[in-house]
Amino acid sequence: MSDNRVLVGRITSAHGIRGEVHVYPYTDDLQRLLEIPAFYLEGEEEPRQVEKARPSKNLAILSLEGIDSRNQAELLKKKGLYILREQRKELEEDQYFQEDLVGLVAYDSEGGQLLGTITEVQDGGGQSLLVLSTPQGKSCLIPFVRDLVPQVNLEEGSLKIQVIEGLIP
Repeated sequence: MSDNRVLVGRITSAHGIRGEVHVYPYTDDLQRLLEIPAFYLEGEEEPRQVEKARPSKNLAILSLEGIDSRNQAELLKKKGLYILREQRKELEEDQYFQEDLVGLVAYDSEGGQLLGTITEVQDGGGQSLLVLSTPQGKSCLIPFVRDLVPQVNLEEGSLKIQVIEGLIP
């Protein structure tokens, strides 16, 4: 899989008998996912055109080129859907793609002490949670809010965390 691709959703199940699939979006904008004209399926090198797309509650229902039966659709269960990095939408200031936060080195915003590395971003319901892995091998969750993460510098590959008592083990 090319490093130039970004995971934007995952196929959860087949839908109906004509090869449609349910897709769980990894985006906060389901409509954006429905407007993408083609996806790279996990394990494939060429993109598949989207023949039809529609919303269904919090999921997308897609009809993909070359998938014409339920049996074919069922073989795609759990496969990721990718787009090229340059196809991502433009973000507003202080917005970040989750995959761009993974790997950032975290420092104390006051003393500059190394705190660890961001290894994952989780959905915390109302906000994203950064998984911080410390040099001591422990992990903790950091709410991704401006009060606790006042600075993100993607160019330098770092971010600063306002450490409060009990936040980091």
